[in-house]
Amino acid sequence: MDQERIGDVQEQYRYIFNNITDGFWEWDIASNKTYHTLSWRRRIGFDDMDYTFEDWKSLIHPDDRDRVLNILQSYLIEEIPKYEIEFRVKIKGDQYIWIQSRGQATWDQNGVPLSMVGVHTIIEEYKCLESDLRESQEYYVSMFENNLAVMLLVDPETGEIVDANESACKYYGYNKDTLTNIRIYHLNTEYQDYIDEAMEKVISNRNEFFQFEHKLANGERKHVEVYSSPIKVKERLLIFSIVHDVTERKMIEFQLNNTLKENQELLVKVLEYDRLKTEFFSNISHELKTPLNIILSATQLINTQFCQHKYCVHREKLHKYVNMSRQNSYRLLRLINNLIDITKLDTGFMKMNLRNHNIVGIVEDIVLSVSSYIESKGIELIFDTNIEEKIMACDAEKIERVILNLLSNAIKFTGSGGNIFVDVYDQGEIILISVKDTGIGIPADKKDVIFDRFRQVDATLTRKREGSGIGLSLVKSIVELHEGTITVESILGEGSQFLIKFPVKTIENENDFSNSEAAAARETNIETIHLEFSDIYL
Repeated sequence: MDQERIGDVQEQYRYIFNNITDGFWEWDIASNKTYHTLSWRRRIGFDDMDYTFEDWKSLIHPDDRDRVLNILQSYLIEEIPKYEIEFRVKIKGDQYIWIQSRGQATWDQNGVPLSMVGVHTIIEEYKCLESDLRESQEYYVSMFENNLAVMLLVDPETGEIVDANESACKYYGYNKDTLTNIRIYHLNTEYQDYIDEAMEKVISNRNEFFQFEHKLANGERKHVEVYSSPIKVKERLLIFSIVHDVTERKMIEFQLNNTLKENQELLVKVLEYDRLKTEFFSNISHELKTPLNIILSATQLINTQFCQHKYCVHREKLHKYVNMSRQNSYRLLRLINNLIDITKLDTGFMKMNLRNHNIVGIVEDIVLSVSSYIESKGIELIFDTNIEEKIMACDAEKIERVILNLLSNAIKFTGSGGNIFVDVYDQGEIILISVKDTGIGIPADKKDVIFDRFRQVDATLTRKREGSGIGLSLVKSIVELHEGTITVESILGEGSQFLIKFPVKTIENENDFSNSEAAAARETNIETIHLEFSDIYL
């Protein structure tokens, strides 16, 4: 090869040597001179250094220096077969990086080292990963050993318990050497086939949940839930399990099941008793209604045949007692009707006769029909509406009962000189009906119970107003049968306001029930007014 060609090869070699990522180095031991590639000198930032052996030694981290020098010396005197070591070296900015240094020496025939060549490889990233891995391993070992949960590592091929934490040893009553030298079947001798199947599921499906009975060292049996998942430990596939004692929960479940069974039996008895009670109310109500109708008929006959007769000697006194008898008969009839309606509601037999009515006209006509009664008590009745007509599907008779009941309550609890306001508001898809009075009001702690059946604000025997505590419960039920809501707002001593909201719905292909037809129908039911107001006119 000619000289020019040799020069080109040397130049290429020099270029590769100086630009390679790893740091190649030479050490002439006799002269104590070292040579490092240009890329390495630039990498650590000391490209202006003479790089004697002492210079190189000064770059080694103080904590690593003695270890590096000892290994190097042992290699040069041939105590160890190779020089390969990891340590930290300083770079510009007084920082240190991890490197791996490897080298090969040459000796003379007397065994005296002449020179060394080698390479420095930066392993900073690897050392960080190694540190993270070590910390992670230490963390998980600590978590495993110190965790209060019972943890086991099981070999799925043999069923052998290969590791157990301290909590597991305490729970099962074995020391660690004993526990890690038995098979999992030892804890569940009756479940071996089930355990094999369970371990296969864990290996196939990863996370699984099982329930067993485990036997402790003292022979005590415990109900446990086992959460298992596969895990690789040093290329060995194991099953990691967390064991949770649910013995107490199982006992509670057993007790609850027994209690539930007893309660179900009790519920059947209660429902049967409730059915019998409902039948009794229904039967007794109809039984009472028959003689009561006779009493009313007799009262009416006495009133027409005797009280009106010109020869009646005690006309005024007889008229007084006839009215008293009729009034109390109405009160009794109202109670009977309410009881019958309760049984209908409870048994689901209360039917709705829905027709398309003008709801505004219904409410207005009811108010006008009772205005004279209310004014006779010295109470002013005021009706107002923001719309003259609103057609909606409703049961006119039941709407009448709702309004009359609310007016009856308003009269009972409003003194002479007070006011009762009945308002109807059109709110688009909602009709709002308000019945407001300036009476005594309702205590704040009683507003939540006034719609409950048989509940009254004043339930004492000396209460000043009569009532059975059924009326508002029926009102609420009737409103809800129309898919509406009823609420009350009240301030004690200032009055109460009942607010009813009905959704506006109509029945298709049906003619609207006119105001005249509705009025005519209500005139034939004038007795309803006497019934609803029977607690007032005494």
